[in-house]
Amino acid sequence: MRPRSAIRTSVAFVALAALGQGSAVTLSGGGIFALGSTPPRCSICALDGSLAAATTRPFERDDTWPATALLVDVFSRELNPMQRSLVRLEHVIGLSERYGKTAVFVAVVPDEEGGIVGFVEMFTSSYLATSLPVGTPVHVATRLKPYIASLAVQERARGRGVGEALVRACEDAALASGQRSVQIQVESTNDVALRLYARLGYRVVNMDSRAKKLVGDVLFGRSVTITKLTLEKRLAFIDTPGQELSLIHISEPTRRTPI
Repeated sequence: MRPRSAIRTSVAFVALAALGQGSAVTLSGGGIFALGSTPPRCSICALDGSLAAATTRPFERDDTWPATALLVDVFSRELNPMQRSLVRLEHVIGLSERYGKTAVFVAVVPDEEGGIVGFVEMFTSSYLATSLPVGTPVHVATRLKPYIASLAVQERARGRGVGEALVRACEDAALASGQRSVQIQVESTNDVALRLYARLGYRVVNMDSRAKKLVGDVLFGRSVTITKLTLEKRLAFIDTPGQELSLIHISEPTRRTPI
């Protein structure tokens, strides 16, 4: 039997060859859906005079290809065309393998080709528990907190509330599954993201100065050392008479942070 890594590599190259011929590539699963009930669509804003208003909604099967294009454009723009194609296939395979296990949302402008201007994926507590070693105590698994693993917004749509709306969608999904906090991991040099998260109520709870980051694809990329911050926001519901349940942020003692 061939190792899974070899199979994954073969699949990637077959799909890459199809890309070169302009063919569509469909992997088993085809995409990923958000867990739990479908939240209402959320109007974000008019991006500019020529674009319609964007809305957030759960990830759908047909979003896989345009969403992975956005991820590559945001996170791998400096790579050469071959590496970008490989990284995109890695995203496609990863989303397919995580199908139905994570909470995923997109921001969409219907009139645009592809339509997707924002993407976010949150690893749920139940998904994180699947990576724990066999025999892990139950009390350890139940303490796992959902965290936002990937947030990408198209460059021309930034600064218009798209990222904030996507983060809010993840917070709503976490609360709907019974969680009371959400975490985000971000590089210490990503000032734009840090300002957004600080404005939304996230606070630094951990710093790893020896974190590893893969630059490029799994075949030809290299590992570099970065400083990664873990931010957390505590969540709760408040019930106001005559109004629906609303999301609030629980205030915490002021602390010194790098943000």
